[in-house]
Amino acid sequence: MTDQINKIFDFIKQKSLGNALKASTELVKQNPNSLNINKVHGYVLMICKKFNESEEIFLNLQKKISDDYDILNNLGYIYLQEEKFSNAEKYLNKAIEVNPEGLNAYANMASLKLKIIKYDEALKHYQKYFELLNGEQNYKLEDTTVVLGYLDTLVALDQKLLAKEKVKIFLQTKFNEELFYYYISLDRESAKPEEINNLVKHYETTKEDSVLETKRKLGAILFGAALFYERTDPTLSEKYYYQGNQAISNIQRFMPLNYQRKIKNIKEIYNKYFPLHNNVIENDKGEGLIFIIGLPRSGTTLLESIVANNEFTKSGGELMSMMNLCSQIYSDETGKEEVEDLIIKIGDEYLSRVNSIRGSHKFFIDKLPGNYFNIGFIHACLPKAKFIFIRRNIWDVATSQFKQYYISNVPYSTKFFNIAIECANFEVITNFWMRKEFDIYKNIFEVSYEDLVKHENKVGNEIYNFIGIHSEYQGTGRERFFSRTASRFQIGKKINQKSVNKSFFENDKVKFLQDYKNQLDYWQNAL
Repeated sequence: MTDQINKIFDFIKQKSLGNALKASTELVKQNPNSLNINKVHGYVLMICKKFNESEEIFLNLQKKISDDYDILNNLGYIYLQEEKFSNAEKYLNKAIEVNPEGLNAYANMASLKLKIIKYDEALKHYQKYFELLNGEQNYKLEDTTVVLGYLDTLVALDQKLLAKEKVKIFLQTKFNEELFYYYISLDRESAKPEEINNLVKHYETTKEDSVLETKRKLGAILFGAALFYERTDPTLSEKYYYQGNQAISNIQRFMPLNYQRKIKNIKEIYNKYFPLHNNVIENDKGEGLIFIIGLPRSGTTLLESIVANNEFTKSGGELMSMMNLCSQIYSDETGKEEVEDLIIKIGDEYLSRVNSIRGSHKFFIDKLPGNYFNIGFIHACLPKAKFIFIRRNIWDVATSQFKQYYISNVPYSTKFFNIAIECANFEVITNFWMRKEFDIYKNIFEVSYEDLVKHENKVGNEIYNFIGIHSEYQGTGRERFFSRTASRFQIGKKINQKSVNKSFFENDKVKFLQDYKNQLDYWQNAL
């Protein structure tokens, strides 16, 4: 049995999660009453992101053994991933109480505090983690999650100089490609061209155990090199952006037909069932909620920093909760009764999750750009919620996406053709939601990125008036806002128009615009 368990963990080390899950499933069938094997199976399910199944196993185990550190910590982690923040904190506190020297519970608690915008508490738990590790130099950088969270916490607390010192310590201890990209993003001035060039040459010829791992590491180096040269040698920078995206395209899995089916299904479900919400939801549900929506790299983080720059508003950043909850509506066959039930449950569950971040603030921001898929469903569940929708020049959006080191969170960014397809899909679904005959229309405020950066105070006050913030927008202090997005190092700068109509990748522009138009024509013919 020990050999079988060791084999499962070998699969995990090799990142062969499918084989690990298959082996643990078979082992638990053979030994259904074994505590240890159930713990292993629950852990494998957890790292495979099958959180509901994993949660059920650990809750059942916790009823039998109330003070098991691993069970408590894993439940805390699961609830953190599900954004059930109160539950996560409860179980992580119990884990720390059971084992005050358990590393992982402090790491998970730090991540939780960072997620719910309690940066001082996050830093305290990260420091405790490294104290128990006997120093930052003992952190193993195969997984950079803890380090990146720690660095982001320092940046959020306006300790950028310390963050620069720490990232250098980590890189000197053991070089890591993703951490190198973070380092260049944070402080490209400290790097030297010969260092960058040597890294590129080395990784172009280095082979890892798997093609995907080879490409992932090379991609991080190339994107770092591209960012380094962006100001001093734009031609070389473009070359590295193209090469970096080519490397990452081997990892990304963008399936345009799935997105098209999703949009068709959303429209069909909404048209079929969704004047129903007027009869089942209290009218003031969602009061004070603000959803900021737009394409990635369209200015959503900038908009968030403006809306949050007052004492009445709290931002929760990019929460996955509403995206995941709404997917229940259109991922399965649903009928009238199921839809009515889901509308109530989704609204209640969402409010229970965000209230632990919102506290006593009158207004709360959810800034997940991808919620543009869900505008109508969110309105059905939370009728008083408001939406601020930002548009930006479509080619500027495309080039900005192409220049980001995305892997899974924007799974189409490595090819201009894919970006064109998704930009057109975005136009189709948002135009559907913004039809004037829908009740949602009055709750949507549309912003132009170009107007926002040109007339910050004017647009800021228009937004405040729409939301119901009874104070004048003041840009002072906005630069202190922090967001864990690709814009984390840009958002702290004064608003300017430098990002409007920048000249990049011009050879691809005409074809991109034609592909974008062709996809819009597809939708026109599909109606």
